[in-house]
Amino acid sequence: MKITAIKSQKRDEERVSVFVDGKYSFSLTISQLLENKVKQGQEIDEGELTFFRKLSNEGKIRFRAMAWVMSRPRSVKELRDYLKKTSFREKIKGQNFGEDFIANLIEDFIARGWVSDQYFAEWWIGRSSRQNSSRLQIINELRSKGIEKSIIDEVLKSRNEADSLRNLVERLKNKSKYQDQMKLKRYLASKGYGYSSIEEVLAEGNEENAG
Repeated sequence: MKITAIKSQKRDEERVSVFVDGKYSFSLTISQLLENKVKQGQEIDEGELTFFRKLSNEGKIRFRAMAWVMSRPRSVKELRDYLKKTSFREKIKGQNFGEDFIANLIEDFIARGWVSDQYFAEWWIGRSSRQNSSRLQIINELRSKGIEKSIIDEVLKSRNEADSLRNLVERLKNKSKYQDQMKLKRYLASKGYGYSSIEEVLAEGNEENAG
């Protein structure tokens, strides 16, 4: 078999299409092309063709993963889960991507600063604060994203639980369904706020109304 043509792709300038014996066979990034010294006129065997096709799919997975992590901050666990799902889909198509490929890709993304558990946790805290989530709720959410306890403790240091609860009560107090304080208490408890904190904040509101 012979590589008969290498053509730039119109939709992606970083990739080229490789033709074998006059027919499209696979695509590579320019860096993959140079690293593997792929040239027009080169003779390849079946083993090399299989290798290049796998390399092609690895490049596509990397590109999709890069676009995915750039859409919003991601935790390392989120990226790992995404890559496992993606590699599983590719396995069904006949390509098998092992743990080494996933581990190396994650390591590369971390080194480039594209994925960071610390940054993700800080972003998540800011996002949750706007939603007036409780400390317990945030901890559980971050744990489900694979964030270590030391990082969770650090990013929660400056967070004021009472202020978040007050903001939530202020937002809910004029809604008809929460005029009943028992219903309001049950809702706040379901969001992860402690009983004593709920009683204290509601007592503050009652004193203000009485005054």
